[in-house]
Amino acid sequence: MIKKYKHRAFYNEKKYSDTIIIFIHGILESPNQFKPFAKLALSKGYSISVILLDGHGKSGENFANSSLKKWVKCVDEEILKWKERYKNIILVGHSMGSTLSILSYLEHKESIKAIVSISTPMHVRVKLNIAISSLKIALGKIDENDVLTNHAYNAFSVDRCSLLTYLRWVPRYIDLFKLIIKSRNSLSKVEVPMLVIHTMKDELVSHRSLKVFEKKLNNQNKVICLQRSGHFYYDKKDLDYLCNEFEAFLDKLESIKEGRYNV
Repeated sequence: MIKKYKHRAFYNEKKYSDTIIIFIHGILESPNQFKPFAKLALSKGYSISVILLDGHGKSGENFANSSLKKWVKCVDEEILKWKERYKNIILVGHSMGSTLSILSYLEHKESIKAIVSISTPMHVRVKLNIAISSLKIALGKIDENDVLTNHAYNAFSVDRCSLLTYLRWVPRYIDLFKLIIKSRNSLSKVEVPMLVIHTMKDELVSHRSLKVFEKKLNNQNKVICLQRSGHFYYDKKDLDYLCNEFEAFLDKLESIKEGRYNV
């Protein structure tokens, strides 16, 4: 079940924009998941860049040969690429991409003006249903009627591989947990506006993650919960609500663009 490397980075610059939004996907995931949000941002006149992290979008072997250091470098290089051209950079991350956003902010405080953090794993809890779905994907046993497995498969950008190569993925998950710990310990240092989105049916992110945000972020930041959505999919009403909140967040940032960002 080869995906033929259909998962690619993409960007679009708006001529008169002074702000670029950089989207960062999660582990094993794809830039494609950000298409609704990128489309919305473009419609409002923002430039966008949706990156593909190192080791993603290709083979299981490529993923096994990647590392935390390479993921961090990928985001860092993207920020450096745009920071001289744009006055403002907004980071939007999903899952591991959110942890990378938090850590990247600490390295580029002068450029990062806001963070949108979606399904952020401050604590992890792997539910049985997603463990079974992941096993089905690894074995190529994907039933078209299995909704969760299809959602996860469509979100993944890394192709199936041999059992030996899967075993070589273990260090990458260790890297993920290192990122989680670092971002959790660094969260209280974030001084720009954050929009935090948590999905209540998330198969991978524990609800304890919400408590971390409530404890470490001040009440000027906004946390919203999507009641009917999971880690890899959005219920239609939830997606509409999320897009509205994302748009409102951008509008508020725009209204206070002159001077220091505060909400």
